[in-house]
Amino acid sequence: MARFCKAFAAVLIFAALFGFGRLTARAATEFDLSQKDKGILTVSYDGKFEKKIRLLVQKDGSSESYQYIISRYGKINIPLQMGDGAYTALMLENIQGYSYRVLSQSRFDAVITDATAAYKVASPIVNYSETMEAIKGYAELLKDKPDERARIAAAYKDVVESYTYDDYKAANPTSDYVPVIDDIYKSKKAICYDYSAMLASVLRSRGVPARLIMGYAPEISAYHAWNELYIDDEWIVVDTTYDSAYFHAKQPYSMVKDGKLFRVMKVY
Repeated sequence: MARFCKAFAAVLIFAALFGFGRLTARAATEFDLSQKDKGILTVSYDGKFEKKIRLLVQKDGSSESYQYIISRYGKINIPLQMGDGAYTALMLENIQGYSYRVLSQSRFDAVITDATAAYKVASPIVNYSETMEAIKGYAELLKDKPDERARIAAAYKDVVESYTYDDYKAANPTSDYVPVIDDIYKSKKAICYDYSAMLASVLRSRGVPARLIMGYAPEISAYHAWNELYIDDEWIVVDTTYDSAYFHAKQPYSMVKDGKLFRVMKVY
């Protein structure tokens, strides 16, 4: 199991230090704070994409930060997963290497009253839409399931049993990789990031709160990705990458994992 996702720590962790230039007003960014009490910041970028554009979100007093690649126009939902507090959001443009200039910024306070809303909508990491073939296919699969638990069980079973681990992709990581749900759905091959993005996308599209988690898991020495699903007023840990390997090896496994054995580094 140690081979799972072994190459992706370097790809998914942003540079610890940024070389920020001066604030420039040549690109228009809208920061929509209307859903901040639900833990959602909505941004839209109306500038050029000649250079790499990123959004960096920080919370005062926290050593954590989250960064997202911005590669399209339109509204994009960003989770405020660091909880209540004073936030800074920076839209950045690459200058060279790991140096970025600040295009625009927003500073705001958030008091989050809904802990699940941010995990029921699409985001840059869990990126899906109702027009995608994968989402339409799973909607058909789940349409006759009588309740939320049945939908979760059916989606979990399909992801575990229908996909196999993509050793080539794991051995040949690309910079700034983000799963493309329809590509994974067609190929039926996945790495840990793909498995967890697929399950989160499918369940969010059906109204089930689902997180994509990155960090470290038992029996897997490298950086890894898995899910947390909100069922009966609590988050449960689910690792479809692990369970898929056991399914294809004809070994026993169970859906719910012991969360105390997992070390969470990032929540999406």
